[in-house]
Amino acid sequence: MNNNTSVPVNVKIMTFLMAIIINIRVITAYLIAFFLGQESLMTELYIASLVVILAMSLINRHFDLSLIALSKYFILFYTLLMYVITSLLQKNSYTTFKEYAVFTIVCFVISDFSFINVRLLLKYIMYLSLPAVFVTNRIFVFTYTDLQYISMGASYSFMLPFIVSLIYMFTYYKNETKTEKIISIILFLINLTFGVYVIVYGSRGAVLSIFTAFLFLFIVKYDFTSNRIKLRKGRLLITLLLFFVFANSFIPLIEYVDSILHSRNQDFYFVRKMLILEEEGDISHGRDEILKAAINGFLSSPIIGNGFDLFLSKTGFIYPHNSFAQVLYDGGVVLFSIIFIPIFSSLKKLFNYCSYDRFVLVYLLFFISIPGSMFSGDLWKDRNLWLFFGVLLSHRFIFKEKDSMFKSAKTIYKQ
Repeated sequence: MNNNTSVPVNVKIMTFLMAIIINIRVITAYLIAFFLGQESLMTELYIASLVVILAMSLINRHFDLSLIALSKYFILFYTLLMYVITSLLQKNSYTTFKEYAVFTIVCFVISDFSFINVRLLLKYIMYLSLPAVFVTNRIFVFTYTDLQYISMGASYSFMLPFIVSLIYMFTYYKNETKTEKIISIILFLINLTFGVYVIVYGSRGAVLSIFTAFLFLFIVKYDFTSNRIKLRKGRLLITLLLFFVFANSFIPLIEYVDSILHSRNQDFYFVRKMLILEEEGDISHGRDEILKAAINGFLSSPIIGNGFDLFLSKTGFIYPHNSFAQVLYDGGVVLFSIIFIPIFSSLKKLFNYCSYDRFVLVYLLFFISIPGSMFSGDLWKDRNLWLFFGVLLSHRFIFKEKDSMFKSAKTIYKQ
């Protein structure tokens, strides 16, 4: 059956625009490669997509601001207050108001007004990544030192369509028609090539995101009977034991993997990079020093923090490379509590009851935001992180299809 026919046009349009928003880095990369454009193209295309989807969403929702969760109002009010106070004190915030408005505020609230279809969202992202295959030689520009590697930006960008394709094949693929399955397999194989590029030549954070996404599929399952997310306890125990062994033999295991790769005349950049950094005595590549500065700054003002994005002006480092540390540094315990108490509460509820669509969407947004935010995140410009937070705190934004998996009438429903 063709599931697309059960989705209204306005939902398809908003879902397509949301796919552009999530996949903006990949789209920008191949547009620049095709037309030799400027990097500013990403911001322009991103803002245009946001404006259109927000306008359509507000019209569909009749400008009903009561749809925004109360916890979101607290978060928005307090972060805006922080920005205003920091500006009035004439501090040099690293984030402009435009960046804060576009990458934080709009991404955080857009899920309260949008109608999206999760299955189509994943499929659109897979399609939108397709043109990149024709200009890979321009996108994956290798930097030559003693190793070949691609930029961190390219790593995180093309990690996304691979993870999306992986999720799709484990979720919605089994309910497709024969023709749709053939198309999905082709799209998966194309995005798999991007994943291989990232694993072989990409940054450590992007590779970690891919591995943790695989790991999640191994230890977590969705129970259709109870509509709950469940852990596979046996697999979780195996994973924890392997993690314990790996953590206590990290360098020897990495050296062993490297020796196997060398015997086959191969090099994985993230493996060699870790060994080189270990030899230099700093496997964190300077992040320990940055994190220490963030912790010291937090301890100097633990309650209300140091102000909106002042890390650069106070420490000389651009940002803490860890969004959670940045929350504590910028806003102290107050901001951390305002943001993460409702976030953790929503995650707890998610495990008690969760629609399948919501499970898939949260899974996607988690792995394209959280691992990266832990190692390279810039809190106030991390659009996928704020989109993830926004989705967790929203309740009516997913369009549900009438199909064999869900067996219910098409509707916008509470998850």
